[in-house]
Amino acid sequence: MRNLEELITANENRFNGTLENQIKDIQKNAETFEAVFKIFNQKYPVYGFGDLQLKRLMNQFFG
Repeated sequence: MRNLEELITANENRFNGTLENQIKDIQKNAETFEAVFKIFNQKYPVYGFGDLQLKRLMNQFFG
């Protein structure tokens, strides 16, 4: 179980640009959405995003 501070930080990261930068960094080395999704969930499990949630965020951030 995650601690409250970690969850608060993850939520803040959704709105302060950190999440967008985390995804951009992953995209530098991943060629497909499937690869991005796998790496993202391994590195940042605190977000708990499903594939459609991550896809929606990527479309929102990067068009």
